[in-house]
Amino acid sequence: MNDYMGIKFPQAFRTAKVICERVGKSLKCNLSEVEIGYLAMHIERVTSDERESSDNK
Repeated sequence: MNDYMGIKFPQAFRTAKVICERVGKSLKCNLSEVEIGYLAMHIERVTSDERESSDNK
């Protein structure tokens, strides 16, 4: 899934990677690579919804 997310939604994937790295440091643990993909998917969904909402105004 990470390969797909990184190619299809590179900005969301980069953002998710930074967030996961920072959260991991804060919690003093390593988040699994799968978490980056899941977070990227949700970031892309929210930003896409916001873009659509802005376009409809």
